[in-house]
Amino acid sequence: MIRNSIDRLRDRHDKIAFVQGHGNKNFRYMTRSVIKSYAVNGQRFDVSARAYNAMVEGEAYRVYYTPLRKTILSVEAIPPTPRLRHPDLAGTFTSTLNRPIH
Repeated sequence: MIRNSIDRLRDRHDKIAFVQGHGNKNFRYMTRSVIKSYAVNGQRFDVSARAYNAMVEGEAYRVYYTPLRKTILSVEAIPPTPRLRHPDLAGTFTSTLNRPIH
């Protein structure tokens, strides 16, 4: 109990860290429960069932957390970077009227 209070105090004064990358869902069985977690770029975070279900496997996220206890403060989805389907079209953009943009 004292250790838990010390950890909470440290977290209040500790810097906020973040990690970003593609996430993976994990779970492990304990004696009477299942611990669900989400890993982003090698950092594992235990999460509630609701948070576990909200995250999409393989999508990119940025997770802000306290380093000591790994308490998640915020999670942001990182939108995918648009890619051109045809490399030959690189540098050629058209407006909605299909006229080249100069």
